[in-house]
Amino acid sequence: MDILITNNPLAKERFEGKFNIAFVDGPLLDVLIAVRNRVHNGHTLLTHPLSGSVKPNETLYKSVLISRVQGAVDERSVSVIGECILATQKFAPRAIPERAFADLQEVDLALISGALQL
Repeated sequence: MDILITNNPLAKERFEGKFNIAFVDGPLLDVLIAVRNRVHNGHTLLTHPLSGSVKPNETLYKSVLISRVQGAVDERSVSVIGECILATQKFAPRAIPERAFADLQEVDLALISGALQL
């Protein structure tokens, strides 16, 4: 079972039992760092960490699927996650009102569901 790294409670709930869930209780950058750490340990990216046209400072939630199997370090995955972390760090944080949290969770859920075709 592949691993879904997410900080989105909706994605956790929706995909529990379909994927191993690594829930990150933190911001989007923490999710990307958790993905990077796994990629450096030989997991491979299965979905793009910055999918969709949502800028990193326009959302609080991110879900990324990686391989269950660890192997040799995949240089492409290392490069992609590194670039995503740099891109995220370039954007100044924005204050997002709490009333938008549920909508942002739905957007992330739709993006990861579309990528997984579920």
